[in-house]
Amino acid sequence: MDYISYLFRRKLLRVLIFGIFVTFLIASVWGILIVFEKDGLSCNCQSQADNEMKSLNKKSSGHVMCIIVPFRDRFEELLEFAPYMKTFLEKQGVDYKLIVVNQMDRYRFNRASLINVGFLESRNKCDYIAMHDVDLLPVSEELVYLFPEESQPYHLAAPHLHPLYHYSNYAGGILLIRSTDFEKLNGLSNKYWGWGREDDEFFVRMKKAKFTKTRRLDRETGVSTVKYEVDSTHDLAVDGAPVTVINIYLECNVDFTPWCLQYEDHEAYLKQLEAKNLSKPKV
Repeated sequence: MDYISYLFRRKLLRVLIFGIFVTFLIASVWGILIVFEKDGLSCNCQSQADNEMKSLNKKSSGHVMCIIVPFRDRFEELLEFAPYMKTFLEKQGVDYKLIVVNQMDRYRFNRASLINVGFLESRNKCDYIAMHDVDLLPVSEELVYLFPEESQPYHLAAPHLHPLYHYSNYAGGILLIRSTDFEKLNGLSNKYWGWGREDDEFFVRMKKAKFTKTRRLDRETGVSTVKYEVDSTHDLAVDGAPVTVINIYLECNVDFTPWCLQYEDHEAYLKQLEAKNLSKPKV
């Protein structure tokens, strides 16, 4: 059973599945109503649902979650993600804010730095965050976005639930963590330009801090060292779902992490290095 789904997977299949489900649901409800009428039974199903919702609301009372979405050129997926999450989280009674951090510079994508920026720009609004990829949707109601009461990061896209990544150290996709714990860990490493590895390194940070849930630990960079410039901030609604979009430019020290450059910029960088070396006085 898939607990989490990629937005781009099985879109054509959804129509067929939905039709089968509706047919089955109508037949089941009709059969239940016939049995209830025959036996003189009654079911206060709405009251039961209300009691469950009140229980969830009570658990999440006083806590606000910031969903931080690292983002670049994924607008079609965002259009589906925002309203879907609104519906899903309202059922759980979760008070949340959706923060989309849009990388506008020419450097390679840096998921970790964007999450660090999202945390810094929203930490006065929330007491816990969800590091959340835009192409992942929670499917099962067993995936609960409530405040991590036991001060342990809660991995909603755990390896046995994720539709693609199944290795034991995987800590990416969707991870809930208290804001105080995120800051204690100094967030994520800023060295990982391009896709991958930043969540593996964050797993090591959590392990070092004795959190339950591969490399070398980056002790030099993190949320306290991320450098960026906010271009603009926009509050908007996507089919009624509130979204805050923060457009930013990341900074990169190409002498420290030259791999932040896009492939087409490598030649220009090498020419700069060559010119710099030629300008040095010979001893």
